Amino acid sequence: MIDGRFVMRDREVLTMDEGDIIREADEVGRRIWSTVLESSTVTVPRLPR
Repeated sequence: MIDGRFVMRDREVLTMDEGDIIREADEVGRRIWSTVLESSTVTVPRLPR
């Protein structure tokens, strides 16, 4: 509860779309890793998907 408003109840976020946030964070992380892998001389092992 923040300032008298429930923002989470029963482990569910009520004030924002949690799925959208997770998708956006995944996209940002992938973009950052792509940049790192392209500009680095270090070989980073990749896990199969």
